[in-house]
Amino acid sequence: MAKVFTKAARGNKEDVKSQLIAAHEAFKTWLKLLPAGEKATVLNKIADIMEENLENVSETLKTIDKRKALSWNLELQIYHFVYRPL
Repeated sequence: MAKVFTKAARGNKEDVKSQLIAAHEAFKTWLKLLPAGEKATVLNKIADIMEENLENVSETLKTIDKRKALSWNLELQIYHFVYRPL
């Protein structure tokens, strides 16, 4: 039997816009928070942990509307965490 593991509020266009603004502001802070080398270490550690737990993550996370495992997309998501200087 399936179990609910999270709930999300419904949003609208204004909610998305305000969240994008907040994300852009947070990014400015992130840029100043640590030197690039330390950010790389943090992001690579996140990617390593995700890779180590790929099976658990893919089994836990499922698309809500299709009930399809996200394993097809997880490797791509991990790739985005790996730090690459601009």
